[in-house]
Amino acid sequence: MNVRKTIRRILRAGIVLSTLGLILSVLIQIYGRFFLAASPPWTEEASRLFFIYTVAFGAAPALEDGYFVFLDLLRDRLSAAWAKRLGVIVNLSIILLCGAMAVYSLKFVVMGYAERSPGMHIRMAFSFFSMFLLFASLAVLPLLSELKRFRNTKA
Repeated sequence: MNVRKTIRRILRAGIVLSTLGLILSVLIQIYGRFFLAASPPWTEEASRLFFIYTVAFGAAPALEDGYFVFLDLLRDRLSAAWAKRLGVIVNLSIILLCGAMAVYSLKFVVMGYAERSPGMHIRMAFSFFSMFLLFASLAVLPLLSELKRFRNTKA
């Protein structure tokens, strides 16, 4: 099976699960505010964490599918060959920047293992792992796409 497709399936499953978790935690929070004396204290932190993970899971597929805003002004003025080269340069820049950020974000994950969150009492490494997930997926998926494009042009 294709590695890129497998990663995209995992990321899409993460998007669905974290979005469902976000919806559920907000519904519990709303229920608690209207029908209980006070809403559970962990729901706000859980909502924030689910939102962060939804973004972390969704950024790389959104980038690959072209959902991010970019400027067409420069690309439209270039020839097709130069526009393609510009796309490769942009992808390589994203790969290098996000790859470096993924490596450095692992330090936060390790540091967060000693701390616990105030509301849910889970290790902060779980929260900080979202940064690694975001940057690693933003580095790996474009890298795999560029490798696929390179193999297809050589064949």
